[in-house]
Amino acid sequence: MSALEIIGVPQSNFVRTVRIACEEKQVPYRFTPGRPRSPEVSAIHPLGKIPVMRHADFSLCESKAIATYIDRVFPGPRLFPDDPMRCAKIEQWVSIANTAIIFKATVPPPFAELRPRSP
Repeated sequence: MSALEIIGVPQSNFVRTVRIACEEKQVPYRFTPGRPRSPEVSAIHPLGKIPVMRHADFSLCESKAIATYIDRVFPGPRLFPDDPMRCAKIEQWVSIANTAIIFKATVPPPFAELRPRSP
């Protein structure tokens, strides 16, 4: 089987998550630097986001999907539990964390001129 390739920038938390998944399962991988919305990344992710992954003729985007793929395809300690309730709790907290990050990144801080004035 060909080597797993992770494409992204090393300082991205989402790229780091996928790389940690590989390290935890001792999966050899090749890291290829690739910026968001670059042609190589956009060919895999419809929104041009990182990380993206290639494995033989299979490609995938989104860190959670990539980590799940790594967990299911490669031997080693399980990253996600088999118990559906425990796995659902993980999904819940991943979703909450992602929502908080997106909300914080896209909603501007309050500006003094927009605050209601006290009488």
